[in-house]
Amino acid sequence: MNSSAPNEAIRRVLGRVARQEFVGRAAELQRVVAQSSDEYAGRGLLLLMEPAAGVSELLRQAYDEIFHQRSHVVPIYFALTAQRSFAERARRFEKHSSCDARTGPGATSL
Repeated sequence: MNSSAPNEAIRRVLGRVARQEFVGRAAELQRVVAQSSDEYAGRGLLLLMEPAAGVSELLRQAYDEIFHQRSHVVPIYFALTAQRSFAERARRFEKHSSCDARTGPGATSL
């Protein structure tokens, strides 16, 4: 795995804090990043944490690290909120991710 050293400065993509300032979660971060390796192909990872425990930032930091590895894995961050249902968020994601260059964003197909 081509993981970044904890103190190595990488450009933030989704992370809201600098990697050097994200402390106390190194083991959890490495475990989440490890999910992108072939060793864990087809296996999921369930994260259970108290609200406001920092799981969203943990996932953003993992996204940044996986993004900068430039491997065959493409990270996707899909945030769920209490205001919107999962089905609504999935429909919006599908609509925006499946647009065709000939028809443009927001176009519907028959």
